[in-house]
Amino acid sequence: MNLKLGSWPFPAGMPAHLCWVKSPRQVGRDKQWQQKVLFQGQNGMFHERMLPWGVVPALKLGVQFVNGEVSGRSSAGDVKVFRLGDTATCRFTSSDYLRNEWLDRVREYQRQLLVEHCVCIEDGETRLWMPCIEVARAFFAINKQLAYLLLDPMGLSKICSSELEGGKVRVHFNKEMPVASINKLLAARVATIRHHAPWDGAWRQVWNRSIKNPGEPTVYSQLYCCPPTVNGSTWSVRGIQCENGFFVLEIRGIRTQAKLPFDEVAYTHPHLTFSPDGGESAEACDGSGSGGGSREEHSDDGEIDSGTLPPKRSRNPLHGPMAVSFMEFGNGVKVLRHCGEGWPKPRRSKVPEGGEGGEVEVTATKLKGPVRVSLNDDGGLGEILAAEFKPIEELVDVPPGLKSFITAVKGMKKVKVACTIKAVPDESPLAKLHDGQRHFVLVHVRAFGRWPGKGYVLEIDSSDGHRVSTLVFLPKGDFHALDTANKMLKECFAKGRYWTSDTIKNEETVLKYELVRHRLLEPVHWGGRLRSKINLLDGDIPENARISLMDQ
Repeated sequence: MNLKLGSWPFPAGMPAHLCWVKSPRQVGRDKQWQQKVLFQGQNGMFHERMLPWGVVPALKLGVQFVNGEVSGRSSAGDVKVFRLGDTATCRFTSSDYLRNEWLDRVREYQRQLLVEHCVCIEDGETRLWMPCIEVARAFFAINKQLAYLLLDPMGLSKICSSELEGGKVRVHFNKEMPVASINKLLAARVATIRHHAPWDGAWRQVWNRSIKNPGEPTVYSQLYCCPPTVNGSTWSVRGIQCENGFFVLEIRGIRTQAKLPFDEVAYTHPHLTFSPDGGESAEACDGSGSGGGSREEHSDDGEIDSGTLPPKRSRNPLHGPMAVSFMEFGNGVKVLRHCGEGWPKPRRSKVPEGGEGGEVEVTATKLKGPVRVSLNDDGGLGEILAAEFKPIEELVDVPPGLKSFITAVKGMKKVKVACTIKAVPDESPLAKLHDGQRHFVLVHVRAFGRWPGKGYVLEIDSSDGHRVSTLVFLPKGDFHALDTANKMLKECFAKGRYWTSDTIKNEETVLKYELVRHRLLEPVHWGGRLRSKINLLDGDIPENARISLMDQ
């Protein structure tokens, strides 16, 4: 489902940019964390809103909103890449004295809004200025629950315990964490915060620099948050030039050669479902305590309540996807969700009569029209449904030859997608493109609605004019989809550098497949054709076949 801001103050269809975000305060009878947010419409008019702190994962400065929803149009500012050396330094400063067109616009409306802390990263002549709230959003507040735990002295210990041993992290989520809110990206980020010293220190810093006034609840003057990764890192940011550096509106992602102290993360939850043979989890189901299915597959819009009433306590919030900043380290990390040796045995979900096990499917009650949801902290007596962001990694630096395909995939209706772009293996006959490296995109599609289905789509960059049919497939058994894709790219091509059906049929890692020829179609029609192939592919899966899911 899509999450949008309710009670939108601008005329229907008018674009408005997010200009500024203030530090959170506890307000109202229920002491919910709220923040002041400033928008400016295309007509030049400003509007301030008080929003729940849980909305902060969606609040990227300069992002364009239409009718309360983030639009697909270009956001303000320019995207640049900065490479920082080993001598880069980081210090706190104030945004109040920085001068550029963006900050002057806020200053003209109300100077007091700019009383917020910024971070300045300096490396020789390079200076990056960024609000501390943007640092907190990019590194830590990737969903509603982590945003609130960032302001809590107990922090992550409220939702999980974990241990690091032999380069492997085991994360045990408890019942306070809705199981439908967990995915591999979230588990990896939690493990990084708990077991990588720079990240742990930066996380704790936010609470430790808070102020407690006698006789009053804990409040934050201005939020402090320092980037845990600076030296020897490469930053992809969106922003605008200011008189003494570059002012960052959005941290799009960071790459660093620094290595994490682990290369594998395994996580569990009391309400994960397991395949009949006790292997890796096929899907997470509802953590309501009754063993029901997830309600997240839901095609209606959710209007975020801007009041201070908390939602009715819910173990099963409605979910909306949210692209988060990518964080890449010097070592790759494998994330698993399974019950390994020494783990407490989780409760198995009941399998419906006549089912084959492995996955419990429960359809949500159809909600007509936008439903009112809350991103305030749980725990109140309100009647509003709880909502949560489901973090997904945003694709950046998409090769030109794959952009139209990505557009087609994003335009598919009633589906959830997860995309990974990788270089074609050197052993493949298609490895080279224009004397450079050719890339491919692997998309995991989960369709729902009248014709549900799931599968993987593999598309290869064809910007040199060499078009290869799109491959739609299901991996077999315990084989990981990305490993299967790499193996086929190496072994399943004829001398003319085209797919050969015989080699794909004999590939032990592939359960079923379809080859889809390229046609001169508009992206929306191309996406619809791919979905029809996925529905066909997933229509008759052999008994006891278990699908290995890619990161979502």
